[in-house]
Parts: sequence; C-alpha cells; structure tokens
Amino acid sequence: MGQRLRSRIHGWLLSAVVAAVALGATHGLHAQIASAPTSSAADLALLERVLSQVGANAVVKAEFIQTRTSPLLATPVITRGTLVFASELGVIWQVSAPQWQGYVYGRQRTARFDADGNVLSREAQPSALTHQINEWASAFTHGDVSGLASQFAISATGTTSRWQAVLTPSQPQIAQAMRRLTLTGDNVVRTVVLETQRGESIRWQFDKVKTSEPLNARERRLFRAAE
Repeated sequence: MGQRLRSRIHGWLLSAVVAAVALGATHGLHAQIASAPTSSAADLALLERVLSQVGANAVVKAEFIQTRTSPLLATPVITRGTLVFASELGVIWQVSAPQWQGYVYGRQRTARFDADGNVLSREAQPSALTHQINEWASAFTHGDVSGLASQFAISATGTTSRWQAVLTPSQPQIAQAMRRLTLTGDNVVRTVVLETQRGESIRWQFDKVKTSEPLNARERRLFRAAE
C-alpha cells in the first residue's frame, strides 16, 4: 500500500491508526476482496447517532495503552502515552514509553516534537497522509456516514450509551492493509482494535478521558506548528 492510503480515522482514533502505520502495519500487502460487503440501513442509522454524539466533543484528552500482537512477536508490545484531539485543529499524539515520541497531525501538515515541546521537523508541504487524516476526521466529527459507507461495510450494535462499530473495508486499496477495525464506546471512543492482513492486531484502550478541558498554551503552540 502506497503513501496515498495509509490509515486515517476519527480524531484521536485516527491517531491510533497512524500509530499502526508507523509500526509498519500497512506496507506491501496485496489482499483482494472477493465480494464487497454492504451495510444495513439500521447499522448506518445507529452509527450516524454515535458520530453525532462523539463529534460533539470539540476537545478530547486521554491516556492510552497500545497493545500490539503479531505472529512475528514472541510477546505483545505495550506502548503508553497521551493524546489531544481538537476537532478544528487535529491530533497531538505523544508516546511516553517505551521510547518518547511526539507528533502533531494538523489540518495542513505533520510536525514532530521533543519532550520539551520543541518542534524538531515539519513536512515541507501537506502529504497524502495528512489529506487522508483530515478527510476521515471530518467524516467522524461531522457525522458523514455516507463517506464512510462508501469505503467500509459497517456493522453497528448497541445504543448510543454503549455501542460497538465494526468497519470492514469494501475498497480493495484499503483492504490491502486493514482486515477489520472495531470500535467501542459511549459518548467517546473507549477502545479500538485494528486487525491487519498480516495477522497483526493492535488494540488501543483509552483511559482518563476528558472532554471539558480546554487546550493549554503548549498544546495551542504545537497545533500552530502543524498549520
């Protein structure tokens, strides 16, 4: 899979998918879809309500635990960090362990920063990855079910207070990398599981989620670096 279709998905969820990309989960796969799956009207209606609820949070801050399993790994790889999602600005994705890393996925470009908040590098121009992040972030935050349904078969169960959504690629290019994406949550996303065509599974658990805390000065400065 080339640069044009690396992953993207709802504000802080799409940061999770970007993290999977950084781990190499989406390179060089050639899976084919025998027949494109479809979504029912009921599933789409529930997802639309869920997206409307999740998208109401202009700023989301959370801690995350990422667990990656693979046939090539003897034991799961655990990564911990924090994220900040701002619906009009992008995502700050900060890994604290096992090795510190910091990225800002903004509306126009991506920037890398150090533990003190100093910007280390920026994209010279908006990349295909940045474009895809913005496209899917917009779909989630503005409740654009039709945009997602054109690329995924969607199965949604539960209620808006406790829901699960399973996204299965219906486009061959996306299916080259992703086998299935499963989300659970309530008024925010609580867990995400990405299954790849390589047999890897990457799970994100989001804890200490805050939806009423405004951006601080450091966070605003980092977002400006990715404008």
